[in-house]
Amino acid sequence: MTTIEFATIKKFGDIINNLFDVEYRVFDRDQMETSTKYLCYQCPNCQVSLNECYETHLNCTLQVERELGCFQYMCPNGYSFIVIDFYVRSVSIGCMILGPMLVSYNNESLPSSIPALRSKQYNNLQNLLRELVALYNTSSYSTSTDLSVDILPSVSFRPLITGYTQYNIDLENQLIRMVSSGIVGQTVYIISQIVDNLFDVTGQDASEIRKRVEEISYLVAHCSLSDSSIRPEVFRESNKYHSEIKKLKTKEDFIAFLSDVVDFHTDLLSKSSTNDDRSNIIIKRAHDFIAKHYAEKITLDQTASYCRISPSYLGSILTNKLGFTFTQYVNLIRIEHSKELLSNTDYSIGCIAKKCGFNGQSYFTQIFKSFVGKNPVDYRKELKSKDS
Repeated sequence: MTTIEFATIKKFGDIINNLFDVEYRVFDRDQMETSTKYLCYQCPNCQVSLNECYETHLNCTLQVERELGCFQYMCPNGYSFIVIDFYVRSVSIGCMILGPMLVSYNNESLPSSIPALRSKQYNNLQNLLRELVALYNTSSYSTSTDLSVDILPSVSFRPLITGYTQYNIDLENQLIRMVSSGIVGQTVYIISQIVDNLFDVTGQDASEIRKRVEEISYLVAHCSLSDSSIRPEVFRESNKYHSEIKKLKTKEDFIAFLSDVVDFHTDLLSKSSTNDDRSNIIIKRAHDFIAKHYAEKITLDQTASYCRISPSYLGSILTNKLGFTFTQYVNLIRIEHSKELLSNTDYSIGCIAKKCGFNGQSYFTQIFKSFVGKNPVDYRKELKSKDS
């Protein structure tokens, strides 16, 4: 890499750093194998084996040469990196590595030493990098020309993909928010819309669709990184994405792949030790819905839809956190309301059963006794004897 080539690539890095506050490093191709260790030693939050981290960086920096341009990956700590390769007359002269960085979709606290990019910023960064690489690698300038003078003034956020500005980033953000919040009831629908949109804006260019789908899969994986106990599992799973995505061809393939990625991480999050707050919020929403409609016929699907999660996820939360099935939890709330009517009204047992959503007096009596230990008649008699 000549002095002019290095200076030009460094100029690209300065642009990125000024716009996104992301660190960058330029490595000569001949020194790549030893220089990538620098990434590990400089990471302020490295909590894994340096050898493990180093191997990841080395493999991914070599991968970018096969990808011809831009390749993103996650290190074993879950931080994002992007590698871009530079060529002179079709020969790789070196690469730039950007990172570490985190991609965030909410207001959770993040390490102050690691830049946190919101989804729109991250997509802008991806688009700018593609354009920088294309401008450099497809230019007809000789290596004796100061490319930074002639090329950089034309650099903008204009996407390389025709029509890419029509990409509906809101759909992608919605998917990430749903995964982060455990809301999985409509993810297949959102994923289908995303894939349809990608096929439209790329002109069905499978290679570009694969790149974007891979980026989305890594963003989904980021949702599971808040709990360090599941981080190794997240990393192992995300390592498979690149090879699996290469096999995808049809819309159905891409939809199925992203659906599997989302299912894996939502299931992992549901078992996470940091999931208590989310579960408590869901339980409260379920309780509010049942308490409002206890006199009506209530189904698990209706309640899960109100909570904006899947029925199976709601059922597992109630069982794991409260020890009740959905039906038992509904009956518990109904019994509490029936106790109020038994205490404060003279309604018949059959009337109370109907007002509380039970299908018949005998069934009400059976359920009441299972929760209270006595039938409704004896419960009312006992209350009256205490008051007299």
